[in-house]
Amino acid sequence: MPDKTKPLKQPFYITRRDGSPLTFAGLWECWKDGLLSCAILTTEAGNATRRLHGRMPLVLDAAGIVAWLSGDAPELADNIDANLRLYPVSLKAGMPLLQHLLREKPSEVHGVMHNWSGRLGSNA
Repeated sequence: MPDKTKPLKQPFYITRRDGSPLTFAGLWECWKDGLLSCAILTTEAGNATRRLHGRMPLVLDAAGIVAWLSGDAPELADNIDANLRLYPVSLKAGMPLLQHLLREKPSEVHGVMHNWSGRLGSNA
C-alpha cells in the first residue's frame, strides 16, 4: 500500500516590520438564526509570501481601511512586500488538533508526540 502522508509544511508567523497590526478587508453577516459568520478577502500573493502560498489576505493600509469601510473597492496596501516580516515557527504551531490536545488532554499527547517525533525533527 503506497504511503499517502503529505510532507509537513513549515508554518510562518507574519507581521509588519514596524510592529503595527495587519489589517485585512473582510465581510461579516448575522444570519436569521443568530449565527455570525465572516470571511477575509484574499488576493494574489505578493513577492514576499508567494513561496508560502499563491494567495494572501487583502492587507489594507490606513487609506485602504477608510476606502473599504466607505464602500469603495479595496486595494492591497502599498509596498506590502517590503513591510512584511516572515518568521518560521515550530511545526507544532500548524497542528490545531495537537494544540487542542495539549490544552484539553495533555496525557494523550505523549503517544502522539512519540509517533511524530521522527517527522518533526529539529523544528519540534
